[in-house]
Amino acid sequence: MKIIIINGLYRSGKTFIQKLLDVHKDITMISHGIVSFFKVLEMIYFKDKNYTITERPFCLEFLGNNIEYKNIINDTFFDEKNISYLLKKIQKDIANDLSLGGDKTRPGDELVLEIKKILTPGKAKDIFELICSAISKYRKINDSVYVGFSEQNLEQFIEPLILGFGDKIKIIQIIRDPRAIFTSRNYGSYVEKKGGGKIHPMLLVGRVWRTSVNYKWYLCANYSDNFYPLYYEKLMSQPENELKNIYAFLGIKFSEDLMDISKLKNDDGKKWINNSSFQGVKGFDVETIDRWKKILPDDDLAAFEYICSYEMIREGYKTLTSVDRQFESFLTFKENVNRIKKWTYKYNLLFDNIEKEKEIFRHYYLNHFTTNEI
Repeated sequence: MKIIIINGLYRSGKTFIQKLLDVHKDITMISHGIVSFFKVLEMIYFKDKNYTITERPFCLEFLGNNIEYKNIINDTFFDEKNISYLLKKIQKDIANDLSLGGDKTRPGDELVLEIKKILTPGKAKDIFELICSAISKYRKINDSVYVGFSEQNLEQFIEPLILGFGDKIKIIQIIRDPRAIFTSRNYGSYVEKKGGGKIHPMLLVGRVWRTSVNYKWYLCANYSDNFYPLYYEKLMSQPENELKNIYAFLGIKFSEDLMDISKLKNDDGKKWINNSSFQGVKGFDVETIDRWKKILPDDDLAAFEYICSYEMIREGYKTLTSVDRQFESFLTFKENVNRIKKWTYKYNLLFDNIEKEKEIFRHYYLNHFTTNEI
C-alpha cells in the first residue's frame, strides 16, 4: 500500500481533486477526518520535548529548518492513553464536520470503528500507516495501489512524512490565488453555511498562504519525487493536461473518462455536488479563477495584496493595485471585530499597531534584500 495526501489551504479545491482521483480504480481516498492525528502527534511531541504546549493554527510558521521536528513521525510514540485520546478527537472532529450540514463529503463514525479495531501503541509512523489501512477497510476496497485523504494546512508535516515513508508516499499540494481563497472564505455563501456567519482575520489567511508557498518552494527543491504542486488555475483552464501530469507523478495510467465529473461520489455513494461559495460553479470552470474580482472590495483587495504581494509575484499572480495604494489601504484597514471567529483572537492576528509594524518591516525587508522566506 502506498499513501497519497492532497494538501492545501481551505477553499482551494482539495475536495474536488480528492473526488477526481478517488474515481480511479487504483486510488482510494476520503475527504478530511485525519487532521486529529497530526494535532495529537504535535501535542505528544511538545510534551516529550518539555516544550510549552501551545495549540495554534497549522501552517502559521515555517519549520523547515527544525531538525528535531523533521523526525516527529519517526520518533514520536503513541501509548494507550494517546490512542484513546486520538480516537475521541477523530470522532469529535467528524461529528463537528457533519453537524455543519451539506452533503456527506467527509467520513462517518464507521471510520472511527475501523481505526479502533486495528490501532495499537507504537511509533507515529506505524499509527499513521494503520489509519491509512483503516481507510481501505472503511471504504471496503482492499486492492488499491494508493490509499489516503485530503486535508488542509499539513505543510509542516510533509517533510517528516516523506522522511518516514520514502517512496511509499506522494503528496499533492494545491496552490490557489490567495485573493480567491480570501474572498471565498469571507465573502461567499460559505460564511453563512459553514462559517457560522463569522469571518477569518485577513492576517490569518494571508500569513497561512504565505507560509504554504514557502513550504512549496522548499519541498519542490528537496523532494520533487514525492511532492507535486498543483495550481488550481491550471487545473481549471487545462484540466486534461494537469490530470495527466498528476497521474504521471503517481505512476498510474490516465484515461479521459477519469475527467467525467458526473461520476464523482460522496462517501455515502450519492452524487457529489461542488461546494463552491458561489452559485453556478460546476466541474472545470475557468470562470472561478477570477470570480473574486467582482466581489472583493477595492480597499480590502489593496490591503490584502500588501500582505501577500511578495509571494504572489514570485508565484506568477499579478497584483491589481499600485504599491502606494496597497500601503495606504493597509495602514487604514479596519476589521469588524464582532464578525471575526473568536478562537482567532489569541493568535495576534488582528490589525493592531504591533502587527502592522511587523508587516511593514517584512514588506520593506523582502523588497530591499535577497531572501527566500520570512
